[in-house]
Amino acid sequence: MTLAEASAAHAVLREESDLPWAVLYDSRAGAPQFFGPTALHDDMHIRLASVSKLVIGLVYARLVKSGTLRPEDTLGDDTLNDLATHATGLQDALHDPAFRAIVNADVTQPQPLDRVIEASLNLPRVTPPNYANINAILLARACERATERPFSDLLPDCDGLTFPADGRIPAPSPGGVRRGRADGRIEYGDTLFDASRYNPSWAGHSGTGTLRVGAIPAFCDIIVAAIARETPRQDSGYQNLARFENGWVCHAGDVPGASAWAGHHPSTNRTVFAATGLCWSKSLGNPAEAIAKASLK
Repeated sequence: MTLAEASAAHAVLREESDLPWAVLYDSRAGAPQFFGPTALHDDMHIRLASVSKLVIGLVYARLVKSGTLRPEDTLGDDTLNDLATHATGLQDALHDPAFRAIVNADVTQPQPLDRVIEASLNLPRVTPPNYANINAILLARACERATERPFSDLLPDCDGLTFPADGRIPAPSPGGVRRGRADGRIEYGDTLFDASRYNPSWAGHSGTGTLRVGAIPAFCDIIVAAIARETPRQDSGYQNLARFENGWVCHAGDVPGASAWAGHHPSTNRTVFAATGLCWSKSLGNPAEAIAKASLK
């Protein structure tokens, strides 16, 4: 497989933003393939963004399987099942203008996890419920409380996966780019900042994962395929924070300067992972998801 097989998505991204790098892994091909003017190598780290939620969901699923947690257990006003399926109606603090102003004031600095939780819980709930990072943050907190261990100690054994709870993660390399901006600098709200030093810890557990490039195949086998095996099947929606879509158990993510998509198809036993050095595309949405899905056709 080459990225040319995702040529429509790739061409738009190149034209729109001068895509600095992309990686595409298909378990059928057997090895990641790298593209773009900035070369990747095995020891570089890439951001998982919200694909980190697959890790949370897998930890939660295994704690339920072991009897340590039960879906009907509660955390505050919510059951763990509602958190795991994004059915709480909770909203993220980032959508609150007051909290967003604080984040935009110094977006590269960690936002304390308890502060994120408190701000999110103080927002009105929405009907019908929608996707929100706070569900993943609280589910990870429930895993910590049940085991009396920090979430970083609960990770499946995948060398190259970094998932610190305090948000102090290694700077990704290389950084992202955005059309019309210097290399490594992008817009976020009203702020222009160095994406290579961005710390997405406002999302707490839900978006802080990074992955060593050489560990992509292992991550797909140990995390992505595993959550598909250990999560109840359904046709659509969320279960254990993983999204069900057209037979795929998947998740997409983007933070400033990076995007990712990972999915497993249980019927064909195929796993696909994509990541780029570019966040949201005006024409295609999540760039990694666009490349991955184009390759599935």
